Amino acid sequence: MQVVIAGSAPVASCAATLTSNLLFLGSCVGDSLLVRYTPELSSTGSTAATASGGVERIPSGIGSSENPAKRRKLSSLASFEMGGGLEGDLELGIRPSGVADGLYLDDGTEVLRSALGRSQSSVVPVQLLEGAKHSFKVLDSLMCLGPIRSTDIASLHLRESDVHASLSGESPQHDPSQCVIAAVGSDKSGALAIMRRGVVADVITAVPGLEAHGAWTLHYREPKGFGIDADVVNDNIHAGVDPIEGDTHEDLDKGDRHHAFLLLSCRGESTMVLDARGQELAEITDQVAYIRDAPTIAVGELFNATAAVQVTHSTVRLVSGSSFCLQDIPLSELLLEANHPAAVDDANVQICIKYAQIRDPYVVLLLSDHQATALLLQGDAKQQRLVLLTAALRDLAEAGWEDAAAAVTAVCLYTDTTGWVAAAAGLAASEEQQQQSGTAVGLQGPAGAGQQQQQGIADDEDALMAEAAAEAPAAGEPYATTAAEAAGNAHGLVQEQQHVEQKSKKGHGDPLGAEASPNNASADAGVGFEPKRTFKVPDSDAEAAGVLEGVEGTDAAMAEAAADHDPQEADKAAAAPAASIAAAGEAGDPAVAAEGGEQANEPGQQHASAADAAVHQAVQQQQQLPQQQPARQTQTWQRRPPMSFCCVARAGGSMELYALPDMTCVFQEVEATLGHQVMTPARPESPYAESVADEDLQPSTISEVMLECFTGASGAALGVPAAVAPLLVMLRDDGSCLIYKAFKAASANSLLGFRRQPLDPAFLCRQSPAALPDATAAAAPAPGMPLPSAPPCRLVRFDHLVTPRLEPPLGPGILGLGSSGSNGHGASSGLQGLKLRYSGIFVCGPKPIWLVASRGALVPHPMDGKVGMVDAFCAFHNPSCQHGYIAASLTGDMNICTLPLQMRLDQPWLTCKWPLRATPQALVHYPEARLIAIATARLAAPPRPYLPADPGGDAVAAAAYATAEAATKAAGVEDLNEVQLLAPPGCGLPMSSYTGVAAAVRAAAAAAAGGTAASSSGSQGLISLPSIGSSGAGTAGAAAGSSAKVAAAIAAAAGWVGLPMWRYSLLPGEQVLCLKNVALCEGGDESANPEPFIAVGCASAFGEDYPALGRVLLFQVLKDTVFRIEGGSEVKIHARLALQREYSGPVSALESLRGFLLMGVGNRVEVQYKQGNTLVKVTFFDGLQLVTGLRLVKDYILIGQVMQSCAFMRYSSKVDRLRERQQSVEMLGNDTERLDATAVEFMANGKILSQVLGDGGGNITVLAYDKTDVNSWGGKKLMRRGAAHVGCQVTQLERLRMAVPGDSNNRQALLAATSDGGLLLLSPFWDDNLFKRMVGLHEELVYQLQHTAGLNPKAFQARYCRAGPAYGASYNIMRALPPDQNSMLQGDLILAYAGMDMRAQTAIAEAVGLEPNPDVLLQDLRDLTIATDFL
Repeated sequence: MQVVIAGSAPVASCAATLTSNLLFLGSCVGDSLLVRYTPELSSTGSTAATASGGVERIPSGIGSSENPAKRRKLSSLASFEMGGGLEGDLELGIRPSGVADGLYLDDGTEVLRSALGRSQSSVVPVQLLEGAKHSFKVLDSLMCLGPIRSTDIASLHLRESDVHASLSGESPQHDPSQCVIAAVGSDKSGALAIMRRGVVADVITAVPGLEAHGAWTLHYREPKGFGIDADVVNDNIHAGVDPIEGDTHEDLDKGDRHHAFLLLSCRGESTMVLDARGQELAEITDQVAYIRDAPTIAVGELFNATAAVQVTHSTVRLVSGSSFCLQDIPLSELLLEANHPAAVDDANVQICIKYAQIRDPYVVLLLSDHQATALLLQGDAKQQRLVLLTAALRDLAEAGWEDAAAAVTAVCLYTDTTGWVAAAAGLAASEEQQQQSGTAVGLQGPAGAGQQQQQGIADDEDALMAEAAAEAPAAGEPYATTAAEAAGNAHGLVQEQQHVEQKSKKGHGDPLGAEASPNNASADAGVGFEPKRTFKVPDSDAEAAGVLEGVEGTDAAMAEAAADHDPQEADKAAAAPAASIAAAGEAGDPAVAAEGGEQANEPGQQHASAADAAVHQAVQQQQQLPQQQPARQTQTWQRRPPMSFCCVARAGGSMELYALPDMTCVFQEVEATLGHQVMTPARPESPYAESVADEDLQPSTISEVMLECFTGASGAALGVPAAVAPLLVMLRDDGSCLIYKAFKAASANSLLGFRRQPLDPAFLCRQSPAALPDATAAAAPAPGMPLPSAPPCRLVRFDHLVTPRLEPPLGPGILGLGSSGSNGHGASSGLQGLKLRYSGIFVCGPKPIWLVASRGALVPHPMDGKVGMVDAFCAFHNPSCQHGYIAASLTGDMNICTLPLQMRLDQPWLTCKWPLRATPQALVHYPEARLIAIATARLAAPPRPYLPADPGGDAVAAAAYATAEAATKAAGVEDLNEVQLLAPPGCGLPMSSYTGVAAAVRAAAAAAAGGTAASSSGSQGLISLPSIGSSGAGTAGAAAGSSAKVAAAIAAAAGWVGLPMWRYSLLPGEQVLCLKNVALCEGGDESANPEPFIAVGCASAFGEDYPALGRVLLFQVLKDTVFRIEGGSEVKIHARLALQREYSGPVSALESLRGFLLMGVGNRVEVQYKQGNTLVKVTFFDGLQLVTGLRLVKDYILIGQVMQSCAFMRYSSKVDRLRERQQSVEMLGNDTERLDATAVEFMANGKILSQVLGDGGGNITVLAYDKTDVNSWGGKKLMRRGAAHVGCQVTQLERLRMAVPGDSNNRQALLAATSDGGLLLLSPFWDDNLFKRMVGLHEELVYQLQHTAGLNPKAFQARYCRAGPAYGASYNIMRALPPDQNSMLQGDLILAYAGMDMRAQTAIAEAVGLEPNPDVLLQDLRDLTIATDFL
């Protein structure tokens, strides 16, 4: 066995092979990676190992072969850190002596970036065995937040505009946002995490008084050969000129094209048109052909963005550009053509269009009549006209006229850009659609390629992603390329490769794989579903840009699958060219044999896989022997466009999916509104069907529906599409949201099925949209007419939204990188392409929701509560607002916004991780200066000498001290603990402060390397510095560097996190146990103004024979303004050591109490006050074991102890008869169980103060001090009110104020952080009746729900009885609480009630003792989610 040391990868906790070349590396302290390893063709002669102790050069073809000891560069290694990357070339470290065969990745030069996203790097060749060389590539990464050691609640500026205003010395326009900061990870995976639930809107411009309830943005492209003049248009149409043929480059970079027009429906009266192509929005309402004197219902693009459709309540208008009207279709004409009963029998009935949707080339209209008629229009690209699709009248209109239950309540269009639905349903594009798709494409397979393509779609999307990312499809699929076909397709392959390289050089294309626009299905057809038979893996530059011909708009994973073949298939493909070369050599043809040998031995020739090498070899053979190759009959067929579908929801609760244009029903569900977990024709009957009759159900009708797929990447998962299988989102009248994902069902009736996706319960039980103001409601419309100001739709798709990022030195990047990096690209342009993009669905309403598409699902995020109601939403991209959005309301302003700064939206919480390259021990937010103080531990070399021991001490202790120092010197490294002050952007410091610190770090690194200090500007190239290894003493010592070099490496990777404004190194062998922001009064005078300090508690451990000593450090943060001689000023942050004092025990906990310092020193609790540069003890209390935690509420103290659970105390201060102050700490009660307390906190619920304990066994316990209970021994014993096993250790608890509807009492919930990187919320009940209903619901759901693997959640919760070992002790068994005394309920289990189908909800509500109606329980869940709506 040979081992490859991956120094820059997170520490792996487990590994599993998913396919033949796909490896999953799981980590509990860092991000988990999905790695693809591919065997490559190696040279016939392998490089022999060098002498023992030397450096072996691995023949990878990278670098110079003349100097084997030279460090070899890996070109264009792009990585992602919160949407940012590392510009330039990075290096692979050489293998030091003593390291096994393989490639040693020096984790100092290639700084860790996987914690902040997926590492999209070049192929790393590693030679494991003789003649067997593999390439490893990271495809995806899953963010890990464990272990969380410390948390705090901080107010930070997350908006880009506020950050830039603060850096410029101006005041931010918005208040800082409350978020959670956490110290996560370990060693090189250590990071500072910033987490938040709601999406903060960064308002760039606010336009007041518009009262917009609808907003749409449009692209526009001039038709080929068309002008705006009507005569020219008619001449071109009669001449047969195709208006949709245009520059394909515009399709490829559609995600980066700016919007041309912005349409706003204002006040329910008019429509405003704005020109969005400039820096500012210019109103052109009087110059356009759009309808201006009526509110707009929908706007969309047609004919590949060469025309647009505007729908009002009474008219459908087709417009070219902005000033030429192509067609006007009044609603009355459509009603007559459809033979609507209102148009034939009664002309006085008022009917209007209440909903519309445009998907090129179709337009669907939903009318406001009692029959809920839907009309479908189809566009003719040649004639530039819209015509009524009469084939759809039967299913969309006439069915509702005959049966009220068949009336259409919601309808939507779906463009199958991935081909998933068409393949699953066994459909193929019609001849009419193929004629509309455009020109023919060569290099196509046989006529039955459509059926082969259907077979190429996997049954499940997860399997599709795994197979596509790991290996090539089977030989029978149209995307697979065999060796025999490679020779026949040689000419086309060469042309395609040249075309791809030209496009990559020109910079066309979306760097992150832009997906098709939702409003432009014709554009999707032009660049999307084009099944070519060969693909070429791009070079490093093209890979960074993500340009693949024929891939954009389709599944990116399929493209990778076509490029990276399975090793077994590659061997077969390589057999034919290899045999031909050998035969040519034997026949005496030296040219072919020599060229084949050169390609095999040339170190610079690199292929993405063995199959690509075989294809390249076949190309060379055909170029040399064109006459010997037989003429191959090529078959040409039309490029297949994506099929369109129509999804219909009816008043009776059914949902149907039709294929257009022939209206073939491919799926039907008769009880879609009930919310079943699975919707298939073969769905088994509900177990509650007998107990709940249909007349007892009161289902809400589906008011809006949307079916979408997302073919491009969204978030950090760049190796796979966001969602290949379509996602179905349905809104019901009661405000609830249902999300389904399509899958291929094994049913004879239908090949399609939909599986309900788990959604955060906080979004499942949403209330219906808020009622309109009284003034608006007073103007009631006529019967059958909707409100003119009603929002036209609540579900809006968005694409290509980008989270802004900070540029170096504030953002991740190499310090000192000038205008161009080592690879010749500008720093700004290179980093610009590394921003993460997001696509999904936005739900408008009083509480808007973001549904971000990622990894085949939708991740929900609430909108920040300060935004309020959102009636109109649309994506917006122009020079002033790059990849932003517009949010407007009928009663507020129109806001042009962007996403929050450098946040990951593809996580359950908005998360931002900044690598620290060290183990974070503790952190605290310093609100006075808006700084973050953090204590870190990392390996440093060379080790510092220990302080000399005091003479005359104990000989055994002196020997232990000397042994610890000798062991550190022998290792060559020491565990260096530091306290740093970090200044997050937006804290008020100007940009000069950051650049000054960056220049100082760079100068220190240059001086340590023996060079000269680089200037603050104009520095070119990279800082290539080694850092401290963490793979053992020998490896760490060989790879260790100076602290200055390590600091530069940290700063280069982490941005502002790596730029500490100030740092303080602790003594050798000393480590930080606690970090707290305290306020102390001088001299113990409680009436004096307290001064803020940062208190640090330390401990020194030099072995069991040396006493554990402690130290307290108090730092005072100062700001100084330094004026430069050349002009300008710089604000410098530093901290002054106000005092330090040593103690005979470790200082493990700190708090401030009435201006005094409350400390946990060993097993004692001490109260001291500051007197000058020392601390004076006031009072103390001796506990039983080591104090692990301290918490305060007024004068009440809660301490946690090792193996002694927790104790409840009270601090008292009174004046005696002699007017002397008497201060004391008295014990009120304690827990008698022998638990290892890891976290303690108070929880206030009105007048009830409870104590919460987290122990080492992964349990959480709620205690109460109750003197009236006879079992409390007069209050000396804390009574246990609830306990539950959570499965991991709780490391810290934070209090959050609850917002209970209609209650102003002080009620607090606890946010707990765990050692596994999880967050949990502990919330009290405020109403007894609510608690009783939840207890009954909890008991029913334990037995009614289908639990994973049949496990009992109630039994798992009762595992708290077995507390778990601590410090080598055995398991401790506690006495279990009676079920009626355990008031701890599982919130996840209770909130799962909102995700059940309506029949099950009704049956469970009746079993709880309520009426057969789930409304009461759902309202209780709404109150719970509103009360705990934090952050």
